[in-house]
Amino acid sequence: MNGQIDFLLVEENEHDVAAIRRAWTRSEITHQLHVAPGGKSCLEFLEKRNQERKKGHPAKPVVVMLDDKMATMGGVETLEKIRQNDNLCHVPVVMLMASDENYRKLKTYRMGANAYIVKPMAFKELMEMVQIIVRFWELAEPPEPAGD
Repeated sequence: MNGQIDFLLVEENEHDVAAIRRAWTRSEITHQLHVAPGGKSCLEFLEKRNQERKKGHPAKPVVVMLDDKMATMGGVETLEKIRQNDNLCHVPVVMLMASDENYRKLKTYRMGANAYIVKPMAFKELMEMVQIIVRFWELAEPPEPAGD
């Protein structure tokens, strides 16, 4: 992958946001990390990007890193809305989960998640997780939306 990718972290827990930002910085990742504090703001971010693209503005591919547990609109509901929207359904979504429960994994994969990762507690493992997610999407090249 030669181009830049924008990553959108959807997380309302300020401590988790700070830890992931710190891991991003310490890992010297050059891709931009955006933060949306919940599902609604995630959808607004993606829709705004889509509108800019339709107006002819170049838009980098985006990968969503979506927390499952959020107060206003949970990760699964947000994922469902992304997958149901013809303008957004191509966007890769990595679910960041607090638990390793098999039924939750199956549910998110059934809903169209591209990956399910349990958030590590230790900072070293968090850094490794961030690096792996970024490296994977650098190699996989996130899809662009279909032409209108």
